[in-house]
Amino acid sequence: MGRGLPALGLLVLAACSEDSPPPAGPAPATPPNVVFISIDGLRADHTSREGYRHDTTPTLTALAARGVTFRRAFSQANESLLSHAALFTGRYTSEVAWPEFLEFEVPDDATTLAEVMTAMGYETAAFVGGGHIRGKFGFEQGFGTYFESEKSFGSFHDSVPVALDWLDADRSVQTPFFLFLHGYDTHRPYLQKGIFAHPFSDGTPPDRAFEALIRVHGFTDHVYQGAVHADLELETVYHASGTDLLPATVYERVAAHAAGPHEPGTTYALSEWDLRHVVEHYDSGVLAADTYVGLFLEGLYEAGLWEDTLVVITSDHGEDLQDHGYYNHRPVLYDSTTRVPMLLAGGAVPAAWRGREAPWTAQAIDLVPTLTDLLDTVPPAGTRGRSLWALLEQDTWPTEPDDTRVFQEGVLGQSSVRTDRWRLVFDGDRLTRPDYVDLLREAPLAGGRFSLFEVTRDPTEQADVLGAHLELAEGLRKELAAWRAGLDLGTARLVLDEETLQELRERGYWK
Repeated sequence: MGRGLPALGLLVLAACSEDSPPPAGPAPATPPNVVFISIDGLRADHTSREGYRHDTTPTLTALAARGVTFRRAFSQANESLLSHAALFTGRYTSEVAWPEFLEFEVPDDATTLAEVMTAMGYETAAFVGGGHIRGKFGFEQGFGTYFESEKSFGSFHDSVPVALDWLDADRSVQTPFFLFLHGYDTHRPYLQKGIFAHPFSDGTPPDRAFEALIRVHGFTDHVYQGAVHADLELETVYHASGTDLLPATVYERVAAHAAGPHEPGTTYALSEWDLRHVVEHYDSGVLAADTYVGLFLEGLYEAGLWEDTLVVITSDHGEDLQDHGYYNHRPVLYDSTTRVPMLLAGGAVPAAWRGREAPWTAQAIDLVPTLTDLLDTVPPAGTRGRSLWALLEQDTWPTEPDDTRVFQEGVLGQSSVRTDRWRLVFDGDRLTRPDYVDLLREAPLAGGRFSLFEVTRDPTEQADVLGAHLELAEGLRKELAAWRAGLDLGTARLVLDEETLQELRERGYWK
């Protein structure tokens, strides 16, 4: 019998509260336990500490009082499979494997964080929501235990109880552990059966017809620039693993479809209330994820493990939520889909760091070198990030933000360089194009493939200011091209068995 979730109540972790600090405990274990939590689909500006209009993340706010927060943190890609590959390896997505979405996997020859932790004597376990983080995509390598939700794209409601059971009974108490926890509560289509019903509603009773419409399969993918395109047919394709999924190219079709003629009654605009209500569904998922994370951390604390543990919390991507015409995260490469929360907490975090915001830019690729630094070992060969732990150990922290370049890749072939002030985006067609670097270098800057945003003045990246800053954009273009040219591109592809290959041929998805 699995462990049930505790009764709901005040779920902000007592161990993280400024008003009721945890009792003094022994010094952190050497080495400490590590808990790594990925809240899939959580964009940073929908969290409470960002000043969002709803208090969506009280647990993360309280946790920050007992940890250090990176306010400028970014994923390396805008899709779960590609982003988690960078998180697990410390390398850019195109270096991990052949960057074709329908053939992508973390190959056996990639060294994952779980494999590093195993080599360092850790007991390893993962509890995930399935979906694109299933073991068949290569994520289970290095883990002694790998639990996947029976429901594809499952909730923390599925993974947290099993993780707590493992902490209680299934691990060796003499061995430090590395635990990865993951759930899709904030992921589109924003319909997880959470523990709250419209907690951020304005009081207007939900329209039953619209609630039913939201629950139609693929509803959010039929919406473009605030209008529903009911006559758009969404195709399902098969990943090389045999998993059926919606191809990223559907979003190119959505935009093209919206520009064409339509039969009367097949396309209609959503009201402001409708659009806001879908976002409230997302925000409800954020609150649910935050609550489940609080339940897990409460269990960690009650088990006496808090003082001996480092807790890392982040996300793999955000959601666009119509900022650029889409709900989904895969069509665009902006802050809405790539700026994520990141914090380090737990007893392993030195007291001098707790409650502070780090001035450095943090990236997904930084977490592998950060954790290997904590364990006093070296990161795997080819790791691209830098150790955040080493930066935090400086006697004096900078007072101004750094201007580290963040390089990112999109599942539709975009690439981007993000500085503290600017973002340049390149629409490169496909990451697998053999002439991708040449195109980056030679495409006319003002020819429609590039766009530039001043994010300090335009945080939702609505106004393309490239025409007013051509010299600046050219410098960023050169940096982006040099970065891409310097990547050690991966060649591994998921190998198809003959049965799956034949099925794909019959369905017209493979030659």
